[in-house]
Amino acid sequence: MNTKSQISDCLRLPSFLLLLPTLLFGCGEQRTGPITPASAQAQPGGGPYAEEQWLGLLGDSGISGAATSSSLKMTWDSLGKLAFDTVATLNDIKSPAADVSQIPNASSFGLKDRAEPLQRVIFSKKEKDEAGKDRPKLNLREKSSSLIDIPEYSYGYLTGRALGLPANRIVMVAQDGQRVGSIYLQMQRFVDVAANLPSHVLVSFSANDICGTELDGSKEEFVNDFKKTAIREFELVMRNMKAHPKLGTKFIIMAPLDVPQVLTNERLLQQKIAFEGAGEKSCQEVRHRTVAKNELGNLMQNTMTDMCKAIVGLTPNDKGRIDKIRTFQEAQIATWKEIVDELNKKVDRSQGWAFEFNDSTRRPEYQAGDLANDCFHPGPKAHAKIATELIKSLGKL
Repeated sequence: MNTKSQISDCLRLPSFLLLLPTLLFGCGEQRTGPITPASAQAQPGGGPYAEEQWLGLLGDSGISGAATSSSLKMTWDSLGKLAFDTVATLNDIKSPAADVSQIPNASSFGLKDRAEPLQRVIFSKKEKDEAGKDRPKLNLREKSSSLIDIPEYSYGYLTGRALGLPANRIVMVAQDGQRVGSIYLQMQRFVDVAANLPSHVLVSFSANDICGTELDGSKEEFVNDFKKTAIREFELVMRNMKAHPKLGTKFIIMAPLDVPQVLTNERLLQQKIAFEGAGEKSCQEVRHRTVAKNELGNLMQNTMTDMCKAIVGLTPNDKGRIDKIRTFQEAQIATWKEIVDELNKKVDRSQGWAFEFNDSTRRPEYQAGDLANDCFHPGPKAHAKIATELIKSLGKL
């Protein structure tokens, strides 16, 4: 059976394409429901220990290394192979190894010939146990994410390595498609790795919180809901979990990635990607939906631009909408600062909790080649630029 027949008859490639928005943006759905508090379940893990400094990476596709796999291309052959690998492999799938040559100045991040893998928990053992009949869906999402994300390209990983942490003391619980309402759920995934929480947690949420109908409402309503949700999530963490026993746990809240720049930066828009039946096409052409040459290409084009309908399908001509995104993101940044101030005033310092805000994600100017092959998420070069700014800002952990 030839490759196209395999995909058409067995693997349902269109279904895999339609899964991409769920993987990367969650389609607005959130699983924030209660699971048994992790503090009661903590067992000593085989990774970081209570005496050591270690780094947690929490959030969404802006920090997870989403869509950075070179295998992810908008072509029949590429997506067909990913679909086959997803459904045909019974065992867990490991993410492809990062190509150090794709990371500018890799040695400045403590990397030589290879990037040693971090530890990643996409879904905790507990989440899977409590998923019941939905467990196959979790397994499918976990395998798919492992195929299209390379977490060692993440700016969080690069920052940790540059500041002296070995790879096994960097743990990613970030999951593509999540909002701030998933903070407590993600924090509980650290229990799969160690009995104690990290000494530092990078918290990075980029665009999912405005991916639904939020931009159709008022800025005031958005920031009120955002603030209420974020504070609730951190209070759940502090009520039900314990900070790192020796060093305490500091949450470093990252500003959202600069979405208007991704949408309007002419250099980024000229980046070219391989596209089914059309050869190399610019991200600008993809955004304008002018590249599809056949039915499958049309499906790919629509899938890419509909991943986050409120944002990804916009072109520089949609100035009013982009200005609103900018206004909402600026309000989100101001709200994060308020949240950090309020939590720092509220927490009992003797319990080891601390919060700070960091805007290093807003500083880089991007060039063609900085985006992943989906024309939206940061690629290895963009992550390296963010990490460089964050390292300068932090100095040390």
